[in-house]
Amino acid sequence: MEAREFKKQMMNYSRRITDTMNCTFGPACEHLGLTILQLQIVMELYQEEPHTIGSLAASMHMAKANMSTMCKKMEKMGLVERKRDKLDERVVRVSLTAEGERIGAQIEESIVAKISQVVKEEDESLYEDIILGFEKFTLLIERITNIDEAQERKED
Repeated sequence: MEAREFKKQMMNYSRRITDTMNCTFGPACEHLGLTILQLQIVMELYQEEPHTIGSLAASMHMAKANMSTMCKKMEKMGLVERKRDKLDERVVRVSLTAEGERIGAQIEESIVAKISQVVKEEDESLYEDIILGFEKFTLLIERITNIDEAQERKED
């Protein structure tokens, strides 16, 4: 496949996946008064606690300053708790409050229930193929990213 056509297809599928995920989780967000990003942060903390602002930003592919601002807002909403590390006050640890945990559990159950309805209708090999495709896609994107990073280092 020609590079331009591949880029076009890659961008198209990326957009479609994002749009579909937003449509799938948007109603739950509206019901809970959250944005999609806030929901993603709650779910990341629910599934992978504990985090620092830096590790949470890295896992969500966001700038630390943006994550810090988002966590401050979510702290005011009563969803997360931010605490400075006692040994290194530059480090801020982030965890879910009881309300954040409740919302994380509620969303987790909702997602699992939806997926379970579809999973039982399909052959398991389909899901293995999809996961393998995601892994290959991720490796390809990482290779493309590494080219950009290598070129930036050469320019410095």
